[in-house]
Amino acid sequence: MLEEFRKRKLKYMDELFLECRQSGEGLSSYATEKIKGVVSDLIGEVEEEMNLNMAEQQLLGFHHRNTGYEIESLCEGMGLTKKEFDKLGEQGMIEYLTDEEKEDIENFIINL
Repeated sequence: MLEEFRKRKLKYMDELFLECRQSGEGLSSYATEKIKGVVSDLIGEVEEEMNLNMAEQQLLGFHHRNTGYEIESLCEGMGLTKKEFDKLGEQGMIEYLTDEEKEDIENFIINL
């Protein structure tokens, strides 16, 4: 879905640039505003896709836990690295984990 949207928008922008070049006017304020609109639409689509992916990941993690798997198997499934885990910690994105859970993850990652 997102890839098709990108292709359409990029094709539109290419046509707009070509039209401006052929007219000899360069990028008019009209064309500039049209391009800003295209970029804004694309950013909105990317944000929507990212939000859907995050929701899917959260639901998958919830399901994973409810089916009896431990946090280590979830980390293995996502291919979490020490560098990524450290960055999550630095950005305050794992505050909800207990110290014991953080230690379990660190021990698992170190032993990979």
